[in-house]
Amino acid sequence: MKKVMIAGIAIFIIFFISGTLSWFMHDKEKYKNLKYTQSYDANEIKSLSIKASGGVHIKQGKQFKVKYYSDNKVTMHKYKGTLRVMQTKSSNRGYSVNVNPFRTINYMIEIEVPSKMLKHLTIDAPNNKLIIDGIQSAETTIYKGVDSINITNCHFDNAEINGDNYYMNINNSKMRSSRFKVDSGGFNIENSQMNDSIFLANQGDIRFEDMPRQSNLKAATKNGDINFAYKRKPKNTLLKLHPGYGKSVVTQSAFKEGKVGISHNILEFYTTDGDIIIQ
Repeated sequence: MKKVMIAGIAIFIIFFISGTLSWFMHDKEKYKNLKYTQSYDANEIKSLSIKASGGVHIKQGKQFKVKYYSDNKVTMHKYKGTLRVMQTKSSNRGYSVNVNPFRTINYMIEIEVPSKMLKHLTIDAPNNKLIIDGIQSAETTIYKGVDSINITNCHFDNAEINGDNYYMNINNSKMRSSRFKVDSGGFNIENSQMNDSIFLANQGDIRFEDMPRQSNLKAATKNGDINFAYKRKPKNTLLKLHPGYGKSVVTQSAFKEGKVGISHNILEFYTTDGDIIIQ
């Protein structure tokens, strides 16, 4: 047993020294040059299309700008008002393990977008995190495989967001005529205006916190709970609650027989195996 431990320590030291020598003798200068920054005229870009094998961070900025630092390959193409950004794995890296203790791998693409409404926003990012902050889009299509989506301070109309195993967090945003779907994961929506929107989960909870007085949306989950909490007393809203094998609980005192005021807004919730709670 002692010999095995000594052998393991020796192997670790060899890899550590090899990685260190590689970094200072070769990789350090090589990866210094992998930082990529490209700016574009905001007046020439109306739409944004992204296909990435790593993480993506889109945020509001003063100009259209793409930043990246890694050995993955990033190509960009501007055509008829659409900026297309594509990230693929570097062919030089292969499938070897990174043994360099000084080389931090960050495959995140960072894109800055000026404060204006995009005509189209299309994102195909199956792996790693997707962060969207301060973006406006008239039409949005997103596919997410795994990990998480964080949407903050955004305004989306006609959004279609689908994925397999991910968690979505929406904070301080506006969504209209939009559809969100996940196979396994869940939704956390906080302090956001939802109009004519649908949230669907095959497995997972759907939670709404600090929601506006007038919210109009539908939500359904086969295996999970739906929790909806108002920030202030609701106004002009009708409840349509359909728990399957669970129960519906309304603790928000403004509702009388499932209704407050006139029915301009409707909360329509369905669960197969889960509870529905209105607070």
